[in-house]
Amino acid sequence: MEGKFDIADSIHVECEVGGELNVGGQLVIGEKGVVNANVQTVDAIIQGVYEGNMVATGNVEIAATGRVSGNIETDSLVISKGGFFNGNVVKKNGRDGKAPVYLVEDKRAGVQK
Repeated sequence: MEGKFDIADSIHVECEVGGELNVGGQLVIGEKGVVNANVQTVDAIIQGVYEGNMVATGNVEIAATGRVSGNIETDSLVISKGGFFNGNVVKKNGRDGKAPVYLVEDKRAGVQK
C-alpha cells in the first residue's frame, strides 16, 4: 500500500506500507511489517522494518527483531538487544542535548539449586 494515511487511533502493521503515516495513538510495526514512510505518531513499537523519518511525541521502542534506518525525533528511544538502528535521534522537547537512548539487556532468572 502506498499513500497518505491519517489514523485517528492506533494501528498494527503486518504488511508493506509506503508514503506518509499520521497516527493519533500507537504505531506497531509487526515482525512481518515493512514501512517506508515519514511518520508522525504518539508512540511506536518497531518489531519489523522501518525506513524514513519519524516524529513521536511519546516513546519509540525498537524490539529485538526491529530494523530501523532513518531519523527519529522523540523524548525516549529504547533499543532492545538485537535491535538495529542506523540514523540520528533528536530530543523532541526542543531542549539542548540528545534524547536518551537505552539498551535493554536480556536478563534471565538464574536457576537456583
